[in-house]
Amino acid sequence: MKEKAKSIGTVFGYLMVYLGIQLGINFVIQVVAVVNVAIGMEESAYYELMNSGEAFSQIVLEMVKPYTFYVVLICDLMVLGIIWLVAKCRKQKLRDKIWIKKINTKIVGLSVLIGIGVYAFNIGVVEILGNIELFRLSYAALQDVSSIIKEMPFAIGIMIVGIIAPFIEEVLFRGIIFQALKKNFDIAIAIVVQGLIFGLVHMNGIQVVYATLIGIVCGYVVYRTGSIWSGVIIHIVNNCISCLYTYMNMGENGIFYSVIVILMILGVGCIGIGIYSINRVEIKNKVGVEMTKTFE
Repeated sequence: MKEKAKSIGTVFGYLMVYLGIQLGINFVIQVVAVVNVAIGMEESAYYELMNSGEAFSQIVLEMVKPYTFYVVLICDLMVLGIIWLVAKCRKQKLRDKIWIKKINTKIVGLSVLIGIGVYAFNIGVVEILGNIELFRLSYAALQDVSSIIKEMPFAIGIMIVGIIAPFIEEVLFRGIIFQALKKNFDIAIAIVVQGLIFGLVHMNGIQVVYATLIGIVCGYVVYRTGSIWSGVIIHIVNNCISCLYTYMNMGENGIFYSVIVILMILGVGCIGIGIYSINRVEIKNKVGVEMTKTFE
């Protein structure tokens, strides 16, 4: 019980750091936005605007929006720095701590296939849930996120949303949180719980659903291959396709249900084939040998 509590404490601690940094940076950005609104305005006009409530909040929000993903980048880099610092203080090798181990080209290819499958399935999930009244606001919020991405230069959008964010999220969720849970909990529970945590931190109804799926799939594949690189590839492929989809202005008028069904079937097929094939690949590192015995 003591060891399980320690694992839970580790997970909770890193989550608090992750969410705390996001809240702190966002607070600072909003304060700066409020100051910018106040500059050049008469005091009476400023207080009148503040008292307008929703109108004032909307102005601040519009000022903050263009910097959303730059804030995400800063937060992610700070989290990565803290993970590195903790490992340094504990005299741990970061590569071993977060399972950064080489994978062969076959695993790379299968991870790409799974990433494509995850995206194809999830785009169907988004469109179906977006037409349910309960998720209307979540869907609108996702549309706002897409509009913010489209306003960013393509190269920067791909770099931040498609590559850097997925890598750091995999380091945190599959490299730290999953490993902490895996040590003292049943592996199935660890995979599902870390996936749920990954979904919940997105704090958007629709994203909770599809991010949980990504988290569970990445968690299983990382466990099976013994390296977070497989999860990083899956996550990057999913996010990069999503960015390309957004920049190409696709999906703005919705997708026919027949297409959604086809995409979801193809997605499940790609995920299934990828995981089945990975289960049959001989993993040559020490962790992989142990896992091979587990799955035989």
